[in-house]
Amino acid sequence: DGDCQPGLLCMQRSNFESVPGCSGSEFDQNNDYCYARPSPSHLWLVGDNGVPEGAFPLHSCDGDCDSNDECFGDLICFQRGGDEEVPGCIGTNGFARKDFCYDPNPNQTPGPTQSPSTSAPQPTNQPVSPIPPPSAAP
Repeated sequence: DGDCQPGLLCMQRSNFESVPGCSGSEFDQNNDYCYARPSPSHLWLVGDNGVPEGAFPLHSCDGDCDSNDECFGDLICFQRGGDEEVPGCIGTNGFARKDFCYDPNPNQTPGPTQSPSTSAPQPTNQPVSPIPPPSAAP
């Protein structure tokens, strides 16, 4: 990954594996390619053991986490022993034994943040004149 520009990962290939976001067939079977995350739902390694510090807390489908404390909000660190699928995330290849944050309640709609007001605005005792727009300077 260090050979790629920031935000890209290196796809290490040995047998014509497809590269996310790339098409074509005239690639050497052993060439490695840098690629971008296809979507936020794709597994993505952004840090490990708290480094880089700015990557933590990790968001959904981000890794490598070691505990729920490294995940944002109510996300949970999905501990993998191999290449298991991470709930709500896409992809497994190339990330064996890496752990990722995921949302255990992906379809939960947040409730309103404030109760609606029950009081209507009170009328004024006198008519209100519109405020004139500011005049342009000559």
